[in-house]
Amino acid sequence: MIVIDQYLKSHKKDIVDYIQDNYIPDNITNNPTFHNLASELQSKFVHDHRGQVGGRDQAHNVLTMAIMCSMWCGWLSQAKANKAAYTQKWVDSFKKAITDAFEIGQKYAKEKP
Repeated sequence: MIVIDQYLKSHKKDIVDYIQDNYIPDNITNNPTFHNLASELQSKFVHDHRGQVGGRDQAHNVLTMAIMCSMWCGWLSQAKANKAAYTQKWVDSFKKAITDAFEIGQKYAKEKP
């Protein structure tokens, strides 16, 4: 199995700070596909954002992007594996990298609240 978690662990500050500072470009968040999924997530993960109950915040948008990119990565890698361009091991490793990244981010929240 291909392991990328050591890289993610050693670069967690750079990765988190980059997304925190640069966020997601407007041309993505203004897309109807993005907006529809973000709205669906917003209705499922409701909280008080800047005095507006049920408002959408950065976490909703980043979750939307993560879901969309993860889904696309799952589709692309499996489609390529189905054509024997990628091995199933690669597909499984892509999935593990996505899961590992989330878990490393969770743990990093203890270091950088």
